[in-house]
Amino acid sequence: MSDANAMVKSLEILDRSAKELSGLGFNNVTVSEMFFAYGIRIGVLVEGAAVFGAARAVIDSMEKQSRG
Repeated sequence: MSDANAMVKSLEILDRSAKELSGLGFNNVTVSEMFFAYGIRIGVLVEGAAVFGAARAVIDSMEKQSRG
């Protein structure tokens, strides 16, 4: 998505969704995990099983960054 207006709108939708999920009692970590899992689900439907390898690489990278 290269349209800046569409990107702004997408972020607004994600922010509203996160706020609604928080209102249901989910904490920030759980909301983040839900978004990540949903992204993987969509990726698998569109791109296939290779998405799991990409997701693993992202998780590994985030883990390394958090360790310093």
